[in-house]
Amino acid sequence: MSLNSILYSLASVPMFASRPFLAAFLTCLLAKWGAHVPLLGSSDVILALARSPEWFQSGTCLGVLTLLAAGEALSAKYSEVRAVMAELDGWVKSGMSLFVSLAILDSGTAETIDKIR
Repeated sequence: MSLNSILYSLASVPMFASRPFLAAFLTCLLAKWGAHVPLLGSSDVILALARSPEWFQSGTCLGVLTLLAAGEALSAKYSEVRAVMAELDGWVKSGMSLFVSLAILDSGTAETIDKIR
């Protein structure tokens, strides 16, 4: 993981604390189409996200994250949705943060982690 990717991961921690699915959804959007946005396309973070794995940029991943982010948004207004989303708290927030961090790993860092294991 490059320094920019590490800084991005650390900067995203506050977003994952309150809205993990929205943060993951936005990260997935930036990974998939961020390089095509005129002002963002040349950013080092966007370029690092563009190299994320295919599974992170897939339509399936984007669809699932869209549904989960919508559930988060609706949970502020509807108690039924809030109850369902409360079941997903705890481990899922941490897992979602790990999921995004794994998506932006580069091959050198992945090899280092594999050797440490």
